[in-house]
Amino acid sequence: MRLAALGTRQFEQETEAARVITALLAAHGISYFLQPFTLDLPWVKKAALLVDGQKIPCFSIGLVSGEVQQEGVKCNLACEVISRDIHYFNPTVAVAPKDWPLVLSAQEICGRIEVERRPHCSANILVGNKENPKRIAFAHFDSIGRGAIDNASGVAVMLAAIVGEQGLLRENLFVFSGCEELSFDNPNYWGYGYRVFEKEYDALMRATEKIVVVDCLGYSPTGLFDMEEIRQLTFPVKNLDLWEDKIKVLIGDFQILMSVLHSDHDDGRMIEPRFLAEAKNILVEFLAR
Repeated sequence: MRLAALGTRQFEQETEAARVITALLAAHGISYFLQPFTLDLPWVKKAALLVDGQKIPCFSIGLVSGEVQQEGVKCNLACEVISRDIHYFNPTVAVAPKDWPLVLSAQEICGRIEVERRPHCSANILVGNKENPKRIAFAHFDSIGRGAIDNASGVAVMLAAIVGEQGLLRENLFVFSGCEELSFDNPNYWGYGYRVFEKEYDALMRATEKIVVVDCLGYSPTGLFDMEEIRQLTFPVKNLDLWEDKIKVLIGDFQILMSVLHSDHDDGRMIEPRFLAEAKNILVEFLAR
């Protein structure tokens, strides 16, 4: 996947990801509209951890600089390597499961992260009917790590639906969103680009019949879900309670996803074309109703 090949899609790589999407749309003669916005993103200058004097590999998952205490060391035990699955508003690092026993039994933990706020110009890419869409489909194109599943897969499925079924553009609006993964919004640091769309296009969201969030596909059978927890995780907009009855989430098996989420293993190794094709068919059927 061209998006996953960019590496972590933050800052310049996120901007390049937007160029990849718009170039593909233009190559197929499909018009689009940009909704630009600016925000601060975290830039990690330092992340270091010593456990009983031993240097332990780690990644920063804190949005605040400072000394890391024992409670500030986290581990996603479902993933074989370091997973930056959740971020925190205090000095925090993530370690691999192989090092987790050392942390649990440590007599002394010494760590520090340095995180800088840096401005970034991003954009949402709108395709299709932005006047009176019956349905709105969302997918984010930024990532933590290469993000083949999360969420190059969702972008690929939406693009395939747009290019292969251009009649869908008459009654549907597709939104490719920037800066979903990280921001300094508290408590929901994720979903920033979605909230930018919500703020400007509140009337569209009120009027539309259905909303579908396309996220993390291609690695397992796909489902359309409307559980509250999944909606909150994938679409943390400010007025979620207003839209929740019309929201569906197109996603794969969440438990399997945790084995690669926000890690170096989300590099495409688990993607299967048959699952991407299945997801596209479900999306097209949903949008054509």
